[in-house]
Amino acid sequence: KRALVDACAAVHFVPAFEFSKARTRGITACLNLGVSEPQAKLLMDEMCKRNDREFPGVQALEPLVTTFLDRAKGMKLQPVKIVDDTEDDGRIFFRVADPEDCKLYSSSNYASKVLGKREYGDIVRGSTIIKGGTWLELHVCEDFDDSE
Repeated sequence: KRALVDACAAVHFVPAFEFSKARTRGITACLNLGVSEPQAKLLMDEMCKRNDREFPGVQALEPLVTTFLDRAKGMKLQPVKIVDDTEDDGRIFFRVADPEDCKLYSSSNYASKVLGKREYGDIVRGSTIIKGGTWLELHVCEDFDDSE
């Protein structure tokens, strides 16, 4: 059990890009404690969701690990499935970083008519990037002021 607590502490206190070995050790420790592999993976997934502010140290993490270990042994851990029913309308969002160069042109040519401009920090909605990333074709829902 100590190996499992150590592995959970490693995925809990170590940055996400460094914990794959600790995660594997945790799954192996679960298997040695009689937990099925799918439940072991779910237990380690739960440990990966925790952040370092929730527990001051390894000893404080141990009761949570024990609780999840008991649930895993009883096959009570269930995967969380998030269903995203938001329809993708094809918009690409950008935040304006350089207001000097954020002008809305009528075509992908600097000599074309300026239809409007955006300020620093504004969100610009686009549908496609054209001409090697130099131009953003605006999405039809993007407002612009053509009063100039």
